[in-house]
Amino acid sequence: MIKNGEREVTFSLCIGLQGKREETFTIKQLGIMPEEYETEEELEKLLEEEWKEWIWNYIDGGIDLNDQY
Repeated sequence: MIKNGEREVTFSLCIGLQGKREETFTIKQLGIMPEEYETEEELEKLLEEEWKEWIWNYIDGGIDLNDQY
């Protein structure tokens, strides 16, 4: 496996409504250094952690309990 910080990865998010969010980063832009992984599986785990953090930039919601019923 070639460890290259310039290798690109695309994150995407679709919640079933109109539109889809996509962004492409280099591994280096995500702050992942070559010494942090030895295998493709280890890299994928690091990328999954970064993706989970990234999606929260585009998800907003909450619960409001109304007093009227």
